[in-house]
Amino acid sequence: MALESNYFGKVEIEEQNRVLEYYSKQVERITLLEERNRLARELHDSVGHTFTSVIMGMDAVSYLIDTNPEEGKKKLDRLREVARNGLEEVRRSIHQMAPLDEGVSFSEHITHICKEFASHTNTKIVKQVEGEERRIAKPIFWTLTRCLQEALTNAKRHGHAKTIYVKIIYHIDWIELRVEDDGIGMNEEKPGFGIISMNERIESLKGSFMLTGNQYGGVTMICRIPLSNEGKEKIS
Repeated sequence: MALESNYFGKVEIEEQNRVLEYYSKQVERITLLEERNRLARELHDSVGHTFTSVIMGMDAVSYLIDTNPEEGKKKLDRLREVARNGLEEVRRSIHQMAPLDEGVSFSEHITHICKEFASHTNTKIVKQVEGEERRIAKPIFWTLTRCLQEALTNAKRHGHAKTIYVKIIYHIDWIELRVEDDGIGMNEEKPGFGIISMNERIESLKGSFMLTGNQYGGVTMICRIPLSNEGKEKIS
């Protein structure tokens, strides 16, 4: 009787170990898949945005070489810096490193992105901030950053926009990023990886994401994310 009890006890333990090993492998597989998806989103958004700026900037340089060599050289130097910054951003994405300057507000950060993009793509960008600016949590900060980069890139690359309107709205309970362009409008085909990625990012933060046509004939992107208590600190 004791031998039989020991036998069944051993079988039960072995079965439990097999189950634990199975679930361990499942967790590992899911973790790797999530990390792969995160990295794919980061690289798509950051690299795509940088390449669009550099390629369009190089187009301008090829023209300036003949008409204004000195200005062409200056623009080439700026593009070199954009490429370096893009490479550094890719490295940060891979290693999940925080940006070097932690003291920059979201509005300042957005202003920098808009100025860089406008300079290298010959696009007019009109930026507006509504409401009292607040510090926002890092996940919200970087999610809205990626959404802005994707919206700017799509507006220029696919919509051929001449003017892009960027608006940040601070509400007591949420923050909204609204990007409108005067391009050729939305493609009715299936949404691409970038659009799907933006939607997933926003949904992961319990926010809402919308794409629609607008009065300019182009596309309007609206990203709204609720602010947690840690994201409601006023900028002094």
